[in-house]
Amino acid sequence: MKLEIFDHKIENKDYTVNEFNYTEAYDCIFSNCNFMEALLENKKFFDCEFIQCNLSIVNLCNASIRGCKFNNCKVMGANWASTSRFEDCIFSNCQLSSSTFMGQDLRNCKFKNSILTDVDFSECNLKKVIFENCDLEGSTFRETDLSEADFTTAKKYEINPKYNNIKGSKFSLPEALSLLTGLDIKIV
Repeated sequence: MKLEIFDHKIENKDYTVNEFNYTEAYDCIFSNCNFMEALLENKKFFDCEFIQCNLSIVNLCNASIRGCKFNNCKVMGANWASTSRFEDCIFSNCQLSSSTFMGQDLRNCKFKNSILTDVDFSECNLKKVIFENCDLEGSTFRETDLSEADFTTAKKYEINPKYNNIKGSKFSLPEALSLLTGLDIKIV
């Protein structure tokens, strides 16, 4: 049975105890909600905002997430790769460590002031993605389209240009020197 919710503000709800019963959420605001390990399989979230929510280890299998904003959220260990649709999202001041986006089309997504340590971006389309003031230590970029992505204020990334498309991407010094790591060259 299809159960939709439109233009609601939901606050302080604990979905580790209560099941998220809606199949689709449109233009909703979730504030201080706990989705840790929640089952969000086959759910749809369109143009929603998550504020100070915990979405760590959430089950997103076949979920659709479009145009959502995540502000000051903890989203550790999330498997975004299992979503059926993920596009045009913004993460601001979030903790996304140990998550995977493997194989996802993340074109035009934005990551601002967020910690993305040990995140797997393998085989993703990150064309025009912005990593503004983000910590990417230990994150994996392999066979990833990073064309026109913006890393000018990102820190601690390791991207091998031999295995990734970085055409037109923006980098700044000194962090851009890490691009030389995988080239088997000596700088004297």
